[in-house]
Amino acid sequence: MGKSAIAAKYVLATKFPCYFNVFAEGRNNPEKFLANTESK
Repeated sequence: MGKSAIAAKYVLATKFPCYFNVFAEGRNNPEKFLANTESK
């Protein structure tokens, strides 16, 4: 459908912070989000 591609293009164009939850990679809970954002 391209929803993620549209979101990614928007993020690149506007430079807004973004985090994609990826269930298949286990990135789908608040703890993973916070661990990822705190290390940057």
